[in-house]
Amino acid sequence: MTITALGGIDSLLKSDFHTTSTFGVVSAAISNEWSTISDHGPMLERLADGLKLNADRLVLRESVQALQSLPQDTFRMFVLALEGRTRDASEHPLMQAEASAGLVRFALVDHRWSVNACAALQAYEPGTDPLADPMYCRLVSVAHDFFDFTYAVSLLEEFAKLQTSAAQAKLERGLVEVSLALSSASLPDIEQRLAEAERWLARAVEADDERRDTRSYHLLVKSILSLQSSEKSDLSQLVDELRTEAFVGDLWDRPSPGMEWLVSPSYSLSAWVPVVESLGHIANQLSKPSWLDASGVLEHVHHLYSVSRSVRPGSPSLGMYFKPIIESAFVREFGLAAHLRDWLDAAPPDHIRRQDAERLQANVERYSKDHDPPKKL
Repeated sequence: MTITALGGIDSLLKSDFHTTSTFGVVSAAISNEWSTISDHGPMLERLADGLKLNADRLVLRESVQALQSLPQDTFRMFVLALEGRTRDASEHPLMQAEASAGLVRFALVDHRWSVNACAALQAYEPGTDPLADPMYCRLVSVAHDFFDFTYAVSLLEEFAKLQTSAAQAKLERGLVEVSLALSSASLPDIEQRLAEAERWLARAVEADDERRDTRSYHLLVKSILSLQSSEKSDLSQLVDELRTEAFVGDLWDRPSPGMEWLVSPSYSLSAWVPVVESLGHIANQLSKPSWLDASGVLEHVHHLYSVSRSVRPGSPSLGMYFKPIIESAFVREFGLAAHLRDWLDAAPPDHIRRQDAERLQANVERYSKDHDPPKKL
């Protein structure tokens, strides 16, 4: 839809489009043709009024999505309009949640507004509305991962006490703990926090065992923990379960219209299946002094060493956990380091994993010069 097809700027400014169901459509047209508008001031005021007054939350969501693409110096009026709605006691909690989501979206584009977004989330009282509460849980988690929202953990634990939001809050609390784990300074701290994340995700599954995404995240974190587990349990069952959950999710799970920005793509869990398969191949191998099938094991080692995936957008990469575990094994066991050198001598220059292997060797050699070999776990 173009501005001309909508009647032109003058006609739009004379209308009440900002309070009707056409607000989102007009916002998209204005955003697409912003550079062609000679006087932005009157239209900016009308758009801000729409964010302040429009009573349809789906239209509000559509408009925020369109207005995000405008120059960042236009955001102030939009942020102030939405901020007022989040604190207006006469607004329905779902509309307050939608306005809070809009603040988060503008803050994701321009972090100057992250303080406003976090303040709106903190101002909401858990237990206000059974439909709004779970949405706030997701927004709080986003604010933690992208804005370092200080009160995310305490807020999620408040939501977790309420039956209406327990499942979502426990899921988000577990995933926030994954982020905190991967930001920790040492392997023991990472493992301790990943174990805490697994416990929260297990509680989330108990709270709603029908949610495929919750079950999948729980399986994923259990699989990651098995890399250092003292039991060195067989991962094959976890791999099969995760593969099934991810496959069915790819087929059937889709976010609600306009909510795609809050949810990882359905295929993202499928991408973890090869990673978990590689975990299964090396989990019992890193404590051994050498390998019979060194080439086969090294393929999976190189794969895990190259992993740069995060559990969800905004969370640190799981490579923060995999890399030091792998490096310490190669520093500790001279036989494994010899396998790595042999592999590099034999591998062709264009091998898909060669750069990962060279980086691993360089990091192992650098560590070996500066430290004593780590103790076997």
